[in-house]
Amino acid sequence: MDNNELKMRLDILERKIDLILETLKIDIQPNCEKMSSHIDFVDNVYDTVKAPLNYICSKVSRNAIEN
Repeated sequence: MDNNELKMRLDILERKIDLILETLKIDIQPNCEKMSSHIDFVDNVYDTVKAPLNYICSKVSRNAIEN
């Protein structure tokens, strides 16, 4: 491989890397932020309903054992 061909291949690789980085910035990062806020929402909802849900489950379980 001569020097010119190596430079061309390097340029092609650099353009591909630039495209990948741009895709990461535009598409992936906002979607990750959306997922993060969704996970926070689910955690908050679970924290809110955890105690009542445990109470109901223990009552149902106790009734199932007694019957």
